[in-house]
Amino acid sequence: MIDDFQVSPQQSQDWLVKVEGARKKYCRDLRRSLWYGMQDVLGALTLRRQETNMLREFEFWAIDDVSFELRRGDSLGLLGRNGAGKSTLIKMISGQRSLSAGSITTRGRIVALTELGLGFNLALTGRENAYVNAAVHGYSREAFDRIIEQIIDFSGIREFIDSAVQTYSTGMKARLGFSVATHLNPDILVVDEVLAVGDLEFRRKCVKHILKYVKNGGSIILVAHDPYLVQSLCNRCIVLDHGRLIFDGSGIDGVQFHFEIGRSRAFDRLSETIEGADSSLGDAVAEAEAEEARDLASLPVIENTSLEGLTPEVPVAVDDIQVVSMDGGPIITGKTAKLLMHYRALVPSDITWGFSICTSDLQTTITSCVKGLEGDATHIEPGKGVLTAVLPDFPVQPGVYAARGGIGEAGSLTAVSIKGYGDAPHYFTVVPGETTRTANYKVMNSDLVSIPVDWKS
Repeated sequence: MIDDFQVSPQQSQDWLVKVEGARKKYCRDLRRSLWYGMQDVLGALTLRRQETNMLREFEFWAIDDVSFELRRGDSLGLLGRNGAGKSTLIKMISGQRSLSAGSITTRGRIVALTELGLGFNLALTGRENAYVNAAVHGYSREAFDRIIEQIIDFSGIREFIDSAVQTYSTGMKARLGFSVATHLNPDILVVDEVLAVGDLEFRRKCVKHILKYVKNGGSIILVAHDPYLVQSLCNRCIVLDHGRLIFDGSGIDGVQFHFEIGRSRAFDRLSETIEGADSSLGDAVAEAEAEEARDLASLPVIENTSLEGLTPEVPVAVDDIQVVSMDGGPIITGKTAKLLMHYRALVPSDITWGFSICTSDLQTTITSCVKGLEGDATHIEPGKGVLTAVLPDFPVQPGVYAARGGIGEAGSLTAVSIKGYGDAPHYFTVVPGETTRTANYKVMNSDLVSIPVDWKS
C-alpha cells in the first residue's frame, strides 16, 4: 500500500499547495444571499473596504480558518461527515470557488475531478470530450494522440467511446473522467468521491494507478467516504468538522481519529435515546416501587441489607450488570475485562447465572455464557453480593455494545431474575488497543469480534 513508495527529501521540501487561513461563507436564505451578493459587487466596484471575516445574518462558515500545505509526493485524504466542507475546500483549491478570506497558493498544473466526467459535454462523444479536456489542460492534439489509446484501454469502454456521453451510465462517465484526468500527468490531482461509483475491479485498477502516479512524484488530494480507501492511498489525512480542521496527521492516525469521532457521536445519540426512554417509564416505575414497598411488611429483614421487592417466589433480584476493564480504565479489544452482576438474595440458594453480549441495537447476539448447567452451581448467601466473570483477551471489536443477564434455578435455564430484557440493558464501549491499518480495517468492515489466526501461508 502506501508504504511501497518513498518521498525524497527534495520532494518533501517542494510545496505545491499552501492554504493559509482559508474561509468561505454561504448564506442559508436565498433572497438574503442575492442581496448580499449585490452589496459585495457594489463594494468592489467602489473600492470600499469590506469586512470579509464578519458573518451577516443567515450566513455561516462552510470553511473556517483552515491552514495546511501539500508537498510534492504527498497523497492527502480529506475525511469528515456530509457537510463538513470537504468538497467546498477542494473546489477552492482547484479555483472553482472563490475565497471569502485567507489565501490559497498553488504551483504546477491541477486537474480536478470533482464531478463525474470532468464536466463532459453530453452531446459530444467520449473521444471528443477527452480531446476537449486535454486541450483545456494545455495538451496539444499531437501530444494527446500519443496517449488516447491508453486512456480508452484504461477506461474499459472502448466499444462506447464514439457514442454520445449522454448515453453513458454514471459508472462509464466516472471511468472515462478518471482515465483522462490521471493520464494527463498533472502536478496535483484532485479527486472528489468519483471512485465511489466504480465497480470493484475498476477501483482496484484506480488504486494501483494512483499509487504509481504518487510514486513518480505526483500529488493527490482525495475526498472519500471510504476510510479504507484513504488509508490505502494517503500518507497524510485531514479531518474536517463544520468547516474547521480538527486533525492533520498521518493517513492511519487520521482514519483512526475519524472512527473515534463517529463512535463517540453514535454513543451520545444512543445515550440520549436511553435517557428519553427511562424518563417516559418514570411514572410506571415509581408506581411499581410503591406497590413493592407496601409488601415489605411480610418479608424477613436482614440487618443492613435492602430486600425491597423480594418474596419467597422471587428470592433473588439482579440490580445491575457492568462490563469493565480489570484496571479501571477503558475496555480495550484483546485485553482482559470482567462482567459484574450485582444481586440481592432473600435466602441461601444454589443458582445458575449467565449473561449475553449483543450489538447496541439488541438485534445480534455476539456471545452467551451460562454457569451452573453442568453441576457447577454457584452458592449465594442472603444479602447483597456481586457475581464476577473474567473475560480474558476480550475479543470484541471497538464499538458500543449491550450486556444482559440473569439468575436461574440451579441446573436449569428457568430464570428467577433477569436484567436487560424487559428493562434497559447495560451499554458499554470498547476502544481499540492499537492504531494500525489492520485494526482500522476491522472497524471499517464492522467486524464484531477479533479471533486469533495461525497463518500457514
